[in-house]
Amino acid sequence: GNILNYALFIPVIKEKVVNMFYFKFGAVGKFRRKDEIPIYERFRPGGIYTDFQVRGYDDRSLGPRSRGVVVGGKYAFTFNYELRIPLSDNFYFLIFYDAGNAWLKSESLWKNIKRGFPLYRGTGFGARIQIPMMPVLGIDFGYGLDKEKKGFIPHFQFGMQF
Repeated sequence: GNILNYALFIPVIKEKVVNMFYFKFGAVGKFRRKDEIPIYERFRPGGIYTDFQVRGYDDRSLGPRSRGVVVGGKYAFTFNYELRIPLSDNFYFLIFYDAGNAWLKSESLWKNIKRGFPLYRGTGFGARIQIPMMPVLGIDFGYGLDKEKKGFIPHFQFGMQF
């Protein structure tokens, strides 16, 4: 598959408080027309342990379903926004807004774009700490705005986020 990433960091206050915008689009194809793309190669956004993060949802829980099971899509899009507020050189607080989804067919992707591009949305807050000679450690509390079961979901980070 192919994944296109774009990140934009805009300093707000003295280059310490930062707006972070992150866009990601993915598409996976096949070599022969008759081939089917296996489920394990499809995009399944949601949570943090996936290429397409949408906090406030369980990992790999978003996208096309078959009989109630997420089967993934051939196309995916996510948007992530964070306002990062440093509390010290090694520790920062953040608030975030994420949105994303996956589609099985390109026709359904274009139809959804014409209808206003419905995405699963999540918002919340978190914190990160950078310990010398270690990966970044963090925790986020995400609230899925489009879930039936309401409530915050904790997401534990180990390493770089995006």
